[in-house]
Formats: sequence, structure tokens, C-alpha cells
Amino acid sequence: MVTVDKTFVRVCSSSELPQKGASIRIEVGKQLDEAIALYRLPDGRLVALADKCAHGRGQLSLGDIEDAGSCAEGRHADGSTVAGMCIVCPKHRGKFPKGLLFSVEDGHGFCREETPHFTSHFKVNVYDVVEEEGEVYVRRRNQKKIDKSVKAKIRREKIKIGFQKVFRLGRFSKKNREKDEEEKGGEECGSAVNFYSCTVVSNEKHHEGSDSIIITLKYDDVEGACPRPNHSSGPIWHITVREHLKAREKGVVKDKSSPLVDRDYTPVSSIEEYEQGILRLLVKVYKQGVMSRYLQSLKKGEKVDCSD
Repeated sequence: MVTVDKTFVRVCSSSELPQKGASIRIEVGKQLDEAIALYRLPDGRLVALADKCAHGRGQLSLGDIEDAGSCAEGRHADGSTVAGMCIVCPKHRGKFPKGLLFSVEDGHGFCREETPHFTSHFKVNVYDVVEEEGEVYVRRRNQKKIDKSVKAKIRREKIKIGFQKVFRLGRFSKKNREKDEEEKGGEECGSAVNFYSCTVVSNEKHHEGSDSIIITLKYDDVEGACPRPNHSSGPIWHITVREHLKAREKGVVKDKSSPLVDRDYTPVSSIEEYEQGILRLLVKVYKQGVMSRYLQSLKKGEKVDCSD
């Protein structure tokens, strides 16, 4: 059993990951050297990995948790090809057949089917996690000591936590695309996200007692936004909603002087509806969620910007 000592860093409270299958991204600056993805597995256990795919910049905290079973590519240090419980990279579901996966036990990469894109060097850092008296502590696996001057800054640094679980399917912001193009010479960069004005048609609870809403939108420029060009999405895709938002005591309001907030949501509308400019989004509303609370407050006829 691992016990908390001076090599561990407190990252959050247990209440911030109450649900099984939930994940959050945590940044503690130089204290951990990298952002980490913290997950609560279906059995209730907490695990943590570096929040960056070994193949690219995929954010693993946005990926699903799956029992991958035996895989055609990848193996553990003992030679086993049974991947076990893994995180599926949300960025690489197209390039790698059935996804690029990372074991929550040792960080080794796996792929269910053979592919020339896979290499045995795919691996991410794994962290020991201890949950004690309602607090969560982590340390990089096999770490022996921590710089005392760095440790002293932990209490003063704000931890950033994001709860959205989405697949971007290779679509990135213009800023990230330009960075990809610079690093990779324009290859495998994904398509830039375009945004269009949408009008709220209706906004209602998913069902009685639910903490989710179904918001129905219509693109103001149907011809400009639909159908989605060059996106081979299959039956599931994701839409990005963005606005300049400011959180206040009595809610969230649009404020052009405030930073842009963007979140990805899964449409529950069909491709056929989408081609007619109709978009229905399933949005889980969080008590501290800036975008979700803003969308919940929107009335019929109000506007919001959505991606194609």
C-alpha cells in the first residue's frame, strides 16, 4: 500500500471526482512538470497519467475509459498484450484503428488492430495516486524526492480543472493548427474550426429531474455552415460552442471584454437534421460550469456561436 510522504503533491479533493468514469485535467505548473489526467475508474479507484498523448497533443483527460482486452499492437513490460483498463486518446480515433490506447497501470500504448502508425515507444508517464481523508495526492511513478523550493509553491498555485469529455475528431482551433503546421510541415494537422451564428429554437430539460438540457439551435447561414465539408465523422461528431462569458453571482452573461470560453458537445440531432441547419445539443449543466450554465439560461431567439 502506498502512503503519502513528502514526494506527493496534493492536487484536488475527492469530491471533485465523485462519479465513476469521470475525469479531470489538473495543472500544477512546475510542481509536476506537466499537466495530468486524473480518472476515477468504474471500480472507484483513482489513477493518473500525463495529460498528453505520446503521439501528438491529444488531451487524454477528454478520452473514454475502456477495458481494451487483448491488443494486436503494444505490450506491457512483462510481454503481455492484454492491455486491460485504458484511456482512449480522443484525437487519434481515425489514424489508429479503433483508437490509440494507454494503459492506466503503466502508461504503455496499445492498438486493437495492426497498423504501420504504431510504435512500441508510445508511452506516457504514470502517477501514483493516494486518496486520504477526502484529499487526493499524486507523485510521478518511482519519484524519489521533490524540490523543496518547488513544493512550497504548491499552496499558492491555483489548480485548473476541466470536466468536459469530448472527441474533437481531428478538428482544432486555428492557433493549434498553425502550431501543428509549423511542427509537422502541414501534415496530419486536422481541419480548422469555423464558427457560425445560431439562433435558439428551444431550450428544455432532458427529462424531469435531469441535470442536463437539450438545446435546439438553427444556423442563421445554413448554406455556409452545412453540410460539414471534409469531415468524415461517421454517426457521431462534436460541435464546439464559444462565447465571451463572465460568471457572476446570479449567473453567466455574455461580455465581449471577457475571455473566450469554448466547449465541445455531442449533438443528438441526426446528420439529416444538421444538413437542414438544425442542431440539438445534449448539455450537462454543472454548478460551477461557465458555458453549461450560460446555455441553460438562453431563451428562444437568442444567439450563440457554434462550429460547423
